[in-house]
Amino acid sequence: MNPPEKKRLPASPEEWLVHAKGDLKLARLGKESKDVLPQQICFHAQQVVEKAFKAVLLLYKIDFPYRRIHRYFRPSRYFIAMCIIL
Repeated sequence: MNPPEKKRLPASPEEWLVHAKGDLKLARLGKESKDVLPQQICFHAQQVVEKAFKAVLLLYKIDFPYRRIHRYFRPSRYFIAMCIIL
C-alpha cells in the first residue's frame, strides 16, 4: 500500500477560483437539500470567500499565509453575508 500523495495547494489565481467555484456549487446544492445542515452550507460559503480572496492576493502578488487566512477577517461578517447571498 502506497502512502497518500501530499496535496498541492493551488498556485495561481485561476486555480483558487476553480476551488472557490466548487465550494459555491456545494453550498448551493446544500441549500436545496433538507438533509444538509445550515452550518455545513455556511462552511462552504466561508470557503468561497477565503479562496476568492487568496486568488485576489495572488493576482496582486501580495504575500499571505496559505493556511489560517481567516484570521485576517472578521468571520461573522462574511459568514452571514455569504449565507444571505446564497
